[in-house]
Amino acid sequence: MPETFLRTKKLIFMADLFKTKKAALSFLNERMKNCTQVETEILFTLSDHIISQEHSSYFDFDLNGKYNASILETKDGFKVDIAFKKHSAIVLAAEAGDLELFKKEFQKNQSTNALSLAFVMAILCENLNILQFYYSADYVKRLSLFIDPLITASRNDNINSFQFFLRRGLKLPNEILGPIFHDNSKFIMSHIIGDTFLSKAILEEKYQTAWAKNELLKKDNEATRMFKAHLNDTNRSIIQST
Repeated sequence: MPETFLRTKKLIFMADLFKTKKAALSFLNERMKNCTQVETEILFTLSDHIISQEHSSYFDFDLNGKYNASILETKDGFKVDIAFKKHSAIVLAAEAGDLELFKKEFQKNQSTNALSLAFVMAILCENLNILQFYYSADYVKRLSLFIDPLITASRNDNINSFQFFLRRGLKLPNEILGPIFHDNSKFIMSHIIGDTFLSKAILEEKYQTAWAKNELLKKDNEATRMFKAHLNDTNRSIIQST
């Protein structure tokens, strides 16, 4: 079987079609046997060419990189694609939630940029052990963060990271509603509405930014519907109490 398998910054590997998914999986597992698998997602599509897609990610700590692999089911068989991208070891450790490796790399005087990117990656992957280490090492204030951690968490509905930062005492930034509405962060909106203090605070004028108002008008999703229902319930309670 002809194949391309070069470990470069952006490795692209493509194999001929396999007759069965079992054969495709066996082929993929053989090539990833020295790596750590972190996630798998199966998608079904309505494409004329692709019936289903199975995507997996693998960490290669020897090469300081990450493989993104796909098994694509077509009407002719199963196709395997693999892409490789280099990362710094500390960013990989943060993404994988490998605390021991993270501590080891942390001691190597990492650049502020690398540590900042690793912090963001830990938020997105909800690796609270890594986030806790930053606070324990009193390093958060030294990071170069362009976006508030609570907004970073809300963009992907990372509820565990969101709750972690609230427990650490972070206050909701004024711009929080915009990304929640835009990205339909329903778990985070549900948490805010379910919290006695936050449910009242979120109705304050400072949170009703132009972005939030615009998204509320344009989007009809679970997050916006929950907010509108909460707003209506609050107004109804005020009227009944007068």
